[in-house]
Amino acid sequence: MADAVLIIVAVLGIGFVATRLSEWMRLPHSVFLVVLGLAAGWALRSLDPAFITPLTANFPEIILYVLLPPLIFESAYNIDLKALQRDLVPVTALAVVGLILSTIMVGWGIHWGLAIALMPALLFGALISATDPVAVVALFKEVGAPKRLNLLVEGESLFNDGTAIVAFTALLGLLSVSTVTSEHIGQALVRFLLVFFGGVAIGGVIALLLSPVVHFCRNGTAQIGLTIVGAYVSFIVADHFLHLSGVMSTVALGLFMGTRARLEFNREALHGMGHMWEFMALAANTVVFIAVGLTVDTQLLLKSVEYIPLTLLIVTIARAISIVAVVPLLNKLKLCQPISMSYQFIMFWGGLRGGLALALVLLLPDSLAEKPLFLALATSVVLTTLLINALTIGPALRWLGIDRLTSEEQSIFRHSLAKLWQSIYNSLHNDTKGGLLSPQVVDRFVRQTVPLTRRQLPNHQQDDESELHIGLRSALLQEALYYEREMEDGLLAKAGYLDLKHFTQERLHVLDHDGPSALARTLFTLIPIDRPWDDWLEKFSTSLYVSIKEKRLSRLLNALFHLERGLHHVIDRLEDDSVRSYLERESSLIYQQYTQLCQAYPHLLFQVQGDFIARSLGLQTERWLDRSFRSGLITRAVYNKVTEAIHEQEAKAMQMLEQFQHPSPSDLIAHASPFHHLSADRIADLARNAQPRILHKGESFSLGGETHAGFLVVKSGMYEHVQNTKDHRRHAHFITGDAVDGLNETGVLKTVVPGEVLLVSRPLTG
Repeated sequence: MADAVLIIVAVLGIGFVATRLSEWMRLPHSVFLVVLGLAAGWALRSLDPAFITPLTANFPEIILYVLLPPLIFESAYNIDLKALQRDLVPVTALAVVGLILSTIMVGWGIHWGLAIALMPALLFGALISATDPVAVVALFKEVGAPKRLNLLVEGESLFNDGTAIVAFTALLGLLSVSTVTSEHIGQALVRFLLVFFGGVAIGGVIALLLSPVVHFCRNGTAQIGLTIVGAYVSFIVADHFLHLSGVMSTVALGLFMGTRARLEFNREALHGMGHMWEFMALAANTVVFIAVGLTVDTQLLLKSVEYIPLTLLIVTIARAISIVAVVPLLNKLKLCQPISMSYQFIMFWGGLRGGLALALVLLLPDSLAEKPLFLALATSVVLTTLLINALTIGPALRWLGIDRLTSEEQSIFRHSLAKLWQSIYNSLHNDTKGGLLSPQVVDRFVRQTVPLTRRQLPNHQQDDESELHIGLRSALLQEALYYEREMEDGLLAKAGYLDLKHFTQERLHVLDHDGPSALARTLFTLIPIDRPWDDWLEKFSTSLYVSIKEKRLSRLLNALFHLERGLHHVIDRLEDDSVRSYLERESSLIYQQYTQLCQAYPHLLFQVQGDFIARSLGLQTERWLDRSFRSGLITRAVYNKVTEAIHEQEAKAMQMLEQFQHPSPSDLIAHASPFHHLSADRIADLARNAQPRILHKGESFSLGGETHAGFLVVKSGMYEHVQNTKDHRRHAHFITGDAVDGLNETGVLKTVVPGEVLLVSRPLTG
C-alpha cells in the first residue's frame, strides 16, 4: 500500500513540476507528460516488464471511476451555459450524428481495409471516434483558443464522450449475436437513447438533491467537498449501478452546479471552487497522460506496424467527413450562428484521442481475437493525435489567423491599454508629489515607454464612438460583478441576484446588437408587477392575490434598492463623462420609481431595508470576529459569546421588523390620528369590523353619503382625494397610515398607485 501511495505522489509531483518545464520547452503540458510516460514505460519494461502489468490491468477502472468524473465535472461546471445554449445544435449534432457517422466509416474502413469482421470493426470505430475531453480540454486551455471555438470543441468532447461509451456498450452487447437483424438494431437504438438521457436524468436528480444540502452546510470547505462527492456519486451511481451514462450524469450535475446551485455557496466556497477543481483537473490530467505513456507497449506496436498507416488514414478521413457532413448543413439551414471554414478545420484537427480510447479497448473481452490488434491501433491513434495534432494546433491557429483579435477586441485592447497606462502614470506622479519618486525619473520612464493615448489612435470619430460603446460595456460588466460580490457576501439574496443579472444581460444585449444610442432609448422593465391572470386570481382568492402582489412588489423594491446601489458604485469610479451621464440618467429614473414605491408601500420598504441591514450587520460582525480571532485579540470563548449575543439581538430586531412588514388591521387603525385617543379594546373592536378593499390604478372610490360615512385608512398605495365645492376643486394626496373622514371629507378618492385600504366604521362616542 505504501509503495502504491508513493508512486502516485511521485507521479503527481512530476506532473506539477512539468507545468514549468513544459512552458520552458514550449510544449503542451499533456504532450510533455505523454513523452515522460513513454520514457518511463520504456525504462521500466527494460528493467522489469512485470511492473507495468498491474497498471495495464487497472487502467480502465482508474480512468473511468477515478479520473474521468472530476475532469468531466470541472469542464461542465466552468462552461458558459448561455454560450452553450446558443451553440447547442452544432454541439449535439457533432456529438451524436458526427460520432455515429465516424463510427460507421471507421468500422467499414477497418472491415474492408484490414479484413476484420464488421461488428468488431464497428466496435473499434465507436471507441476511437470520440474526441477525448481529457486531452481536448487540457490542450485548448493551454493554447488559448477563441471562446466560441473552445466551446464548440469542449462541448462536443463532453457530449460525444458520453455518446461513445453508450455506443460502445450497445455494440459490445451485439457481439454475442450470431446474426444482427433490424430488431437487434432497433433494440440497440432504444437502449442508446435510454442510457444517454437516463444519465442526464440521474444527474439532474442528484443536482436537485445536492443543492439544498450545500445550502444547509454553510462551511465553505464542506460545500466544496460536497461537489467532489456529487461528481463521483453521479458518475458511479449512473454507470455502475444503473448502467446508464455516467458521463452525461456528471455533465448534467456540473452544468446545474455551475449555474444555479453555485448560488448556494458562501463566499469562501465560491472562491475556493476554482482553485480546488483546477487542482483536481491538473492532478487527473497528470495521471492520465503519464499513464497513457506508461501503457504504450512498443513491442505490440511493432508487431502491428503494417496496419497502422491505413488505420490512421481511415480515422483521419472519418473525422473530417463527420465535420464536413454536419457543420455545412447546419450553416445552410441556419440552425446556428455560421461556423467558418477555419473553425471547422481546427475542430477537425483538434479531434484528439486520449486515455479514454485506451480504457475502452482494454475493457474489451479477452475472448475477442482482435483485442491485441485493436489495442495497438488505438495506441497508435492516441499517440499520433497527441504528438502531431497537439503540437501543431497552435501554429494552425496562427496560420489561419484565428488567434488574431477581432475589431471589437482590438478596440477593447486599445481602450484597456490606455486606461492601464493612465492609471500607472497617475499613481507614479502622485508618488512624486510625496517625494517618494524623482519627477525626472518618472518623466524619463514615461517618455521612453511611449504610452498608448487617444491622440495616437487613428480614426478619432470611430474611436470616440467605440470608446463610448466599450465604456458602457465595461460599466455594465462592473455593475454585474458588483452584484456577484454582493451575492457572495450575503448582502444580496439569490432571487435578487438573478433578477439583476438578467436585467444587466438585457442591457448588454441591446448595447452589443444596437449600440449606445439604442441603449439610451430603450425602456427596460425590471420586474413586471401585473400579470394577465391577475383579474382571475383576485376573483378566485383576494387574500392570495394580495399576498402574491406584495411578493412581486417586495421583489421589485429589493431589485431597485440594489440596482441603485450598484449604479452609484460604478458611477463613483468612472472617469468617462459620457458614460457617467448615461448612468446618472438611468440612476435618476430608478430613484424616482424607488421613492414612489417606498411612499406607497412603506411596510415593504421596512422588509427590504431591514433585510439588507440585518445581512450587512451579520457580514460586518462575521468579518470583525474573524479578524479579531486570527489576530489574537479575542479568544475562542469570547468569539462564541459575542456570536451568541449578536444572534439574540438579531432575533429581537427581526421580531420588531416583522410587525412593520406585516401590519395588522389593529396596527393600522392605532397609528391613524383619528383613533389615537381610543383604548386597545375599542381599536380591536373596530379592527374586527373593518373591511379590506383593494383599489386598482385609476379606480375611484366615493366618500360620504350612503357610500361610506366612516373612516378610510390607507394600508398601501397612493391616492388623490378630489373634492368639488362651489368655489374650488381641492386636491389632497394620501399615503399609508393616512385616514380619510368619510363624513366630513366627501368627494372621490382616485387611485394613483394601486394598493389596499381599510373601511372602518365610525366609532361610538364615549
